[in-house]
Amino acid sequence: MSNLNTITLVGNVGNEPEQREFESGSKVTKFCIGVGRWNKKTEQEVTDWVDIETFNKMGDYVKKGMKVCVNGSLITSVYEKDDGTKAKRIYVVAKTLELMQQKQETPQAEKQPTPDDIDEIPFN
Repeated sequence: MSNLNTITLVGNVGNEPEQREFESGSKVTKFCIGVGRWNKKTEQEVTDWVDIETFNKMGDYVKKGMKVCVNGSLITSVYEKDDGTKAKRIYVVAKTLELMQQKQETPQAEKQPTPDDIDEIPFN
């Protein structure tokens, strides 16, 4: 039986995503999401911040504050820091990304009415 590396996270985007485009035309979008969990010792909810990477157009509509559902694989990379010590980075490469809640760009009071909001359409 083969091993399975699948992770599903639901959380809020904590920073404005950073996009980088490659010469090939493909692009990577990087952002982090805050995921809540219960800490038994302190009896409080704590937030873990998880780095996410998406490729091509998947991350084009992600904005800070949005609630998202990410399905992907957990990746570990080891690198050398400026001082010569080794460090480990753990992040998720998204396979699918669902925008669960659109970020509110304008307050509700300034929202433009839709046809469903209008009971009567006046005709002159």
